[in-house]
Amino acid sequence: MKLLAVALLVLATSKALCGDLGAPFSLDSAAVLPKGIRNVRLTTLTTAVDNQYNAQGNVQPLGASINKSISFKRLTGSIDNVSERAALDGTIQGMGYTLEDEAGRTFGEVNTRVTATVPVLAYGITKDFMMAVAVPVVYSNLNVSTGWIPSTGTNAVIEDLVNGGAKEEIRARQAQLDNVVSSEFVKKGYVAPHDQEKQQIGDVTLVLKKRLYESPRFATAVQGRIVTPTGQRANVNDISDVGAGDGQWDFGVGFVVDHFVNGKWTLTSSTSYLNQTAAEVSMRVPQSADESLTPDVDEQTYMNLGDSFSQSLAAKYKVNELITVGTAGGIQYKTPDNFAGSKYSGERYDYLEADSEQYMVTGTALASFSTIERFKRGAFAVPFEVNVSASQVLDGRNVNTSTLGAAELVLFF
Repeated sequence: MKLLAVALLVLATSKALCGDLGAPFSLDSAAVLPKGIRNVRLTTLTTAVDNQYNAQGNVQPLGASINKSISFKRLTGSIDNVSERAALDGTIQGMGYTLEDEAGRTFGEVNTRVTATVPVLAYGITKDFMMAVAVPVVYSNLNVSTGWIPSTGTNAVIEDLVNGGAKEEIRARQAQLDNVVSSEFVKKGYVAPHDQEKQQIGDVTLVLKKRLYESPRFATAVQGRIVTPTGQRANVNDISDVGAGDGQWDFGVGFVVDHFVNGKWTLTSSTSYLNQTAAEVSMRVPQSADESLTPDVDEQTYMNLGDSFSQSLAAKYKVNELITVGTAGGIQYKTPDNFAGSKYSGERYDYLEADSEQYMVTGTALASFSTIERFKRGAFAVPFEVNVSASQVLDGRNVNTSTLGAAELVLFF
């Protein structure tokens, strides 16, 4: 069962925060800051992560991988004492059950809210070239509930043991029986699933943007992006830990074309590519394809997360000199991840790559209030913008289904 995915999936909040695909929170443009002009953007992003698209493109709850049948064999396997385990196996078989029969069903529910506050400082170096630095501060709140429902057979076995004088032994193991999921995590060296709330610095990003061409009808720009590994990775021993980075450098490039249809409408096409470089990190290495919960850790795992490609088309309409509205549709694709190591067999590292290929279709809507035009003609004292947006994942594979909301204040000076 892919229990590790429960924690890993909550990381996909935005492209600035992790190696997975994420919904965009703004509309691209070929515009650059004028020479000598600075601005400060303060963007707040928030999303609730409850469901995901699986590898087949079907929607399922994040806790779905925990909801499964547990056999008597797996249940008694959590008992370390060999003689105690053999005695319980004998009791179960003596009552007419086999060790492969269902002992019960585990259940789990995972709810996550991730909020990022991203201050961005930008500066116009020349009339066609600008740079910006973004420092995300990530707040996460993870709520986990796990347990199990014993089968009729398990209840019968417990009753037989109690009647046979094993009441105190059953009572001593009651906590373990009440939560098979947590017991299995702990046995394999993990911290038991738990609620967690934390705030941390994410991956700092440097953006360079060069306007290549501008006319009354068209403008084009090329943009470079460097993502530094300043965000802390999730703790491999804590399934409930939410990291703010993935531990490696990213290098991206994008190309933007604006078409100014008239004084009201602007159409924008944006294409980008992101290369995620390899790094050496600590990873839990699965023992089989269908069981990612493992006691084995390789502190020197080779990790090369998949590269991503994106394409978006946007339309913006200028209602008046103060208000602009826009909408965009986008497609993203990430190639499969690659893992390797020398501590365990190569096949086991291949298990880490399962379901790492991603595909996402998104829709975004934005409204903007800007005083820049009025400031230019002296009709407003301060140049600023306020932007609000919402982005929804419409389709995908191995990505979250969440809605991403964003609010942004931009000050120019």
